[in-house]
Amino acid sequence: MHYFKRLIVGVLALFVILAPVVPAQASEDQSHDLAGWLARSLAVTNDLALGQTGTVDYASTTYAILGLKGTGVAGDQIVASAEAMAASGEDFISGPEQIGAKATAIALMILAQDATGLDPRNHATENGTRDLYADLTSAINSDGSISEMPSAYGQAFAILALLTSEDGVPQATIDWLLEQPCVDTTSPGLGGYGFSGPGSCDDADPDSTALAIIALRAAGVDLDDLASSAAYLTTIQDSTGGFVSPWSGPNANTTGLAVAALTYFGQDYTESLEKAKSFLTSLIFDCEAGSDLAGAMALDTATFESTSTNPYSLDIQVGLFQAGAQGIFGLIGFIPVADTTVPTLVVDVPGPMCESTSEPPTQATGIAVPIWLGVVGGIVLLSLAIIVWRVLASRRK
Repeated sequence: MHYFKRLIVGVLALFVILAPVVPAQASEDQSHDLAGWLARSLAVTNDLALGQTGTVDYASTTYAILGLKGTGVAGDQIVASAEAMAASGEDFISGPEQIGAKATAIALMILAQDATGLDPRNHATENGTRDLYADLTSAINSDGSISEMPSAYGQAFAILALLTSEDGVPQATIDWLLEQPCVDTTSPGLGGYGFSGPGSCDDADPDSTALAIIALRAAGVDLDDLASSAAYLTTIQDSTGGFVSPWSGPNANTTGLAVAALTYFGQDYTESLEKAKSFLTSLIFDCEAGSDLAGAMALDTATFESTSTNPYSLDIQVGLFQAGAQGIFGLIGFIPVADTTVPTLVVDVPGPMCESTSEPPTQATGIAVPIWLGVVGGIVLLSLAIIVWRVLASRRK
């Protein structure tokens, strides 16, 4: 029996050595993993997100600032990015003569600055200080719509921005957005917001619909008045759990916004929200993809399965950042606006999930073998140990 015990211990030790090492997975709180990746990406691009041509993507920077704030991390990076946006002067919002055309840009600039305690009423430019609230208010048309080319998408951001001002939002501006969704009860777009004007059912857009719900609810509109729009969103959720854009299949951006909107309705959409969050977490890379990608969110399943392990090439960096900057709203379940409570903000950026390496990480110990081979090997070795023990036992007799 003494020999048998020694053999068993040896077999078990060898089995542990040969057993495959499971790659590190994304942490349980994947919103922090994604937030950390977004914050570190901003840090290496001078605190501002980049567009496909290498120019600054101020809109995605704003989304990321709001997402990081909602997650409650990376306070220093949030401030740095907001200050970089403020320092851009009129690069994003253009001059006073373009206020009507740049109303959405002005709204996003307000949201970025307000999120970090900067004062949109004193926005410095080369031509003097501008009051961005006054600028945005001046873009309001007589019917309550905002900008030269009003849209539900832009109106929603304008409302969210004006909610941060001392004067609030004019009722006509809220009413205009309330009148936009499709009202044809025979249309699949019923409740959806599009781009063709009041009541249009031809171009219902889930992103615009989700933002409209978020803005109107933040402005105090009763949930019952938004119920048809919420119901429309569920009609464009597919079997993956993701929400489908008219221009693509289920994707992180549309899903992130839809989850933030439907969260207002609580238990009415529990199952839909759970499926959507599972879809979003399925798009987050873990350490098996390499330390540079770990924590990032792909746009969709196809991108997740094909993305190169060089996220700082421009096209990949841009795609991942744009997906994560709105996808994170789905992980945290809201957009930090006037009627939401945000976590206490901490300064630190969540650290990388994995040890830094330019290649997918390999096992720290042991020999990499397939799972089935490790199991078979263990069985064979255990069988040999039993045979040897029996031989030794027979000799002792």
